[in-house]
Amino acid sequence: MHLVCLGVVKRILWFLRRGPPECKLSALQISQLSKNLISLSGMLPSEFARQPRTLLDIEHWKATEFRQFLLYTGPVVLKKSMSKEMYEHFLTLTIGISILLEMDDE
Repeated sequence: MHLVCLGVVKRILWFLRRGPPECKLSALQISQLSKNLISLSGMLPSEFARQPRTLLDIEHWKATEFRQFLLYTGPVVLKKSMSKEMYEHFLTLTIGISILLEMDDE
């Protein structure tokens, strides 16, 4: 899980910020995503180790923040910012990791 968070999710977010044109979001979209993440701050349950930070601070995010983005906040804030195809790919990763985590609990 740690490798998925620090590797795959970090790379996805990096590509959304600074990647090739076919997957890069505009500065306005990045700003809106960051605002949406910040708006969730203080509204999350105490079980979450960290409150969301902006995408501009991604270099300082910890693995728990990437995991939280992948499993909880990402699907909410990305829905209106990405193309349908990209969003469905992100959801596929989210669901796959959720299934693997459930299997780990058994």
